[in-house]
Amino acid sequence: MFFKKAFFLSFIYFSGFSVFSQVAVEKSFALNPKDSENFQAFSFQIDEVIDNRFDKTSIGIIQRGTANTRFFLDFETSLPQEIKWYLERKMPEIENARKYTLRVNEFFIKEVTKAFNEDGIATLNVDFLTKDTSGNYYFLGNYVANIWNDSKSLDVTGKHTQRAAKALKSCFSGFQKDFENGTLENREILVEKAGSFINNKLDDSEAKLFQTYVDFYNWNPVSDLGEEEVTIHPMYYEDGFEKYEISFQNKKSPSKYFIWWDGSHYYINSEVFSESKYYVKSYLIGTYLLFNENLKSNYYLAMGKSGLFYFSKQRHYLFSIEEGIIYQLKDKNIKKYLKEFLPDYYKAYKKEPDNTQLLNEILLKLYDTNGDLRNTVQNIQG
Repeated sequence: MFFKKAFFLSFIYFSGFSVFSQVAVEKSFALNPKDSENFQAFSFQIDEVIDNRFDKTSIGIIQRGTANTRFFLDFETSLPQEIKWYLERKMPEIENARKYTLRVNEFFIKEVTKAFNEDGIATLNVDFLTKDTSGNYYFLGNYVANIWNDSKSLDVTGKHTQRAAKALKSCFSGFQKDFENGTLENREILVEKAGSFINNKLDDSEAKLFQTYVDFYNWNPVSDLGEEEVTIHPMYYEDGFEKYEISFQNKKSPSKYFIWWDGSHYYINSEVFSESKYYVKSYLIGTYLLFNENLKSNYYLAMGKSGLFYFSKQRHYLFSIEEGIIYQLKDKNIKKYLKEFLPDYYKAYKKEPDNTQLLNEILLKLYDTNGDLRNTVQNIQG
């Protein structure tokens, strides 16, 4: 699915030991126009590709050699350039063809190691947009494909390009079918962050669903949602750490949306930054969202949805809406900061460090006092 991480290539803490985890980036991924995928049947062309991924640091993790050494995988060039180059060679030249913009929300390669083989998976989430002569964009439809390797293998790395091409073709087929059936949308959207998030409709009491980070930042929802259109199943609650299974009537898989606003709180899709399939309740403090999640370490977050083993520890995070960055908060740094600046809260926090509602109260007080959280975040992250 769909972040530039403040803790990328950072120290990790596990059982009291500090380990420097610097995973190399291998810029070797390239789509192959000589593959067997046939794009000749499509009666349109793509004249622009927009990289709308939340995490642009890599497209996944691969494993090489007998020791399964891990590498971040990325494009040889850039995502827009690579996809545009590939499509120019695969799609037919058609005079007066309909031209569209392809907005890529997720392009993710994954390898899952099992006892005697590996699974290779390519996930693609794209929007088709059209643009008028004034440069305004209109959303037509969203398409998602998950392509697994066709046969079991001891090493699936070599066929990632084939799976990615199959995913791309699957999304194109879905779009062409909707075009032929006349079921495309035509909703104006912004494709870049505009202005400041604080100026958006934070007082909006109508429930809304946002597909991507940029859509959320610009307050450009998929649609307004009535109570009858949302089904909520509480999964866990403790001291403000709340997670829910949420489904939206007449919408695609709930895992493909970035955030849901119920009129009073934001619920972040955990699958954006992990493989957990639920929404986490968060608390707005200025232009930050505080949430508590057992994502198990900044190492796991840096690795993204890698399918790697991870260990359990509940932690607090602040999502900077303005920056598009998730900051992991360090318990030791929070205590040190509170002991110096808010000694009364220091005692309460020391007793209940996992209490999200308490930390929200503390951060709100600091925000009201300072008018900003940036300095505080720099002191308590870790």
